[in-house]
Amino acid sequence: SSHHTTDLDVHDVEDIEDIEAVDSVETFDSVEADHNGLEELSFKKDTRTVRCDAKRPFGWTRGGETAQSPLEITKVVEGKQADKLGIQPGWTITACNGVAVTTAAEFSTAVAEAKEANERPAASSASAERGSEGAGGENGGPNGGGGAEACWVEVQFDV
Repeated sequence: SSHHTTDLDVHDVEDIEDIEAVDSVETFDSVEADHNGLEELSFKKDTRTVRCDAKRPFGWTRGGETAQSPLEITKVVEGKQADKLGIQPGWTITACNGVAVTTAAEFSTAVAEAKEANERPAASSASAERGSEGAGGENGGPNGGGGAEACWVEVQFDV
């Protein structure tokens, strides 16, 4: 009969551990609920911001065609821009140039606006300033043959 008691003790300990684990999960849920405004931050593993040239193909396939599907990178084409920048499948686009985006349409709009903003000063000032201090300035300089050639966008990902 003493052997039987030992069996019971072992099970009792296992049960207690299970209960503790459940308690800690519940506590975490309630902490998250309290910070509702920070909901999206609470499950982030990490974020990365990557500078991409909007004038060249990104070289990825992504979701986000419907409001329900996240802007997740599903495929990265070898040798293309995304691959060279170290972007990985499974990353989710969350912002473009600091503007939060949740759908493909929002992301495309943000990229289009960046291109437009990039063209305006380039068209008027590039010819006058080429070779002067403006040439290597904010547009990305010699990268890809002068500022007017590239249009840099900062794409933020949850990784």
